[in-house]
Amino acid sequence: MEFITISTQFIRNFRRTPWLLLALGLLLLALIWILQFKLQMSLTAKYGLVKVLFWQVLQIIPELVTLFVLQLLLLVYHRMLHLTRIRLSFRSIARYYLLLLPPILVSFLLASPFTQTVRFVIDTLTLNRLDQVTFNYYFNQYIIDPYQDRVVIGMYCVLVLLLGYGITTISLVKDIYAQKHHPQAISGPSPTPTPVYPLSMTVYSARGQTALPLSEIGWIEANGHNCLVYHLTSPHKLPKLSLTELETSLDPMQFFRANRSCLINRKFVEGYVHAGNNRYLVNLKDPFHQADISLARSRLVQFRQWLHESINTTEKPA
Repeated sequence: MEFITISTQFIRNFRRTPWLLLALGLLLLALIWILQFKLQMSLTAKYGLVKVLFWQVLQIIPELVTLFVLQLLLLVYHRMLHLTRIRLSFRSIARYYLLLLPPILVSFLLASPFTQTVRFVIDTLTLNRLDQVTFNYYFNQYIIDPYQDRVVIGMYCVLVLLLGYGITTISLVKDIYAQKHHPQAISGPSPTPTPVYPLSMTVYSARGQTALPLSEIGWIEANGHNCLVYHLTSPHKLPKLSLTELETSLDPMQFFRANRSCLINRKFVEGYVHAGNNRYLVNLKDPFHQADISLARSRLVQFRQWLHESINTTEKPA
């Protein structure tokens, strides 16, 4: 099994992931009791064991908001980067985990105001201090302070990292197990057959229709409602077909959408360079080395992954 389809089923399961949060919360609570035993015993002597434990467990509830925001970010991020499959190797999985680091860390920044608002409501109701509550107190203590307190920031970074990579790992392990032992769990009861991609393309020139091998096409450019196909010999016209329609019919391991108006053939890709001002250019091999093909910055990560996967596929022994 070389590739694993990323279903994100567990990440999308908003009913089961809270159990992971509860487990982490109880583990953290146990560590607090171990490390601060004297303080916890003094609180128990003052308020009673049941009240202390009830209030401490209650503090886990606001983090459901953090978990919810984290799951949404992970799902959106998977869709934005088209993270649908990865190679079953340590290097590919490590790269996949590294790609998920930004949304995991950002989740704290986005979720904090909502999480702390829920915490404020719980603290206010459980501590019976409605008469002492002011907007300035709420805004400063619960909205602003979490962004300024290094201890809070550090604790939340650890929390979102554990939650983010925890649900991601569980989801990935479930995908690996399902595709290895129960392929129907991912692909459905009627598995979709492996698509068969064409090896040639019919284009138009002054001589009429011509069938060109796809292996001899360097790149394809959108030209209004038509496409221009750049062959080893000369450009050819492909009328009445949009670049998007053409892209769906080609092997995604062979052709990549570098930007809105260009498809490039992996066979002729030499690499890419940073041209400054957040602009990247794709370098093609001869005879297409003079082509000026820009690489959309939003496609850079997927382009790198495509290069890596296509190289491994090409170099795979027969």
